[in-house]
Amino acid sequence: MKGVEIIANYSLKFTYDNIMSSDFGLILCSFENENQSNIISSSIELTTYKSPLSNRWFKYGYQYTDPIQFSITVGKYNDYKFKKLTKQEVGQINRWLMRTDGYHWFQFYDKKFGDIFFNCTAIKSEEVLISSETYGIKYTFITDSPFAYSEIKEVYFVATENLKSFTIYDYSDDIGHLYPHTTIKLLEAGNLTLHNSIEDRTITINNCSKGEIITMDGVYKNIHSSNTLHKLYDDFNWKYFRIANSFNNRENVITTSLKCEITMNWREIRKVGV
Repeated sequence: MKGVEIIANYSLKFTYDNIMSSDFGLILCSFENENQSNIISSSIELTTYKSPLSNRWFKYGYQYTDPIQFSITVGKYNDYKFKKLTKQEVGQINRWLMRTDGYHWFQFYDKKFGDIFFNCTAIKSEEVLISSETYGIKYTFITDSPFAYSEIKEVYFVATENLKSFTIYDYSDDIGHLYPHTTIKLLEAGNLTLHNSIEDRTITINNCSKGEIITMDGVYKNIHSSNTLHKLYDDFNWKYFRIANSFNNRENVITTSLKCEITMNWREIRKVGV
């Protein structure tokens, strides 16, 4: 159809909230004279100060100012032709993408962005009309952070009497730290410490019992125990476990004081923007 083209060098398919665009017969496309949007990454705002006795400005803080935004346009394509979208189809697609139930994971299926995930929600939709018929819909998404993320990384380790250390490498694109979801099943009773070498940081949970399962959600800063009698608010030092990287070091050597099973999962940070 004149006026419509498949996006060159870009993904044709994507998933949102674990639903594939092809389930609706949709592909990513562009329309003639349509304003194309790239992925807009966040900018960094510096906080500086200047001494009256110096001509130099010194940095004492910074922050990312905006979350990532991006736009996509979808069209219905089969039998090598673009087809118009009915009102019912538009309603179904909007029900899937225009949501008020929070952020969901978005993934393009291509070589450039195939291993990158955006935690996002659509904030705007615009129907693309040709001869008064709807042939496409343009959506604008906003994410929950200035970053995208990797696929889920997971580590499982069993600490024994003779082996109580393991190593994690943080390959995030941003220097700093992140908090994995951490589950610890105690194989013996005692005072638990979990130490990370890269920041010389130790979490402490005293009075653990054998068989107890402790779960830490670092994102929301929650900690729970399967032992309802364990008073964590007294026994936890309130340092949630985290992994980190510096410019020259990505190695996190984790050491535990007790025999236990440790499971951690997280997403590494990916900086994107074209």
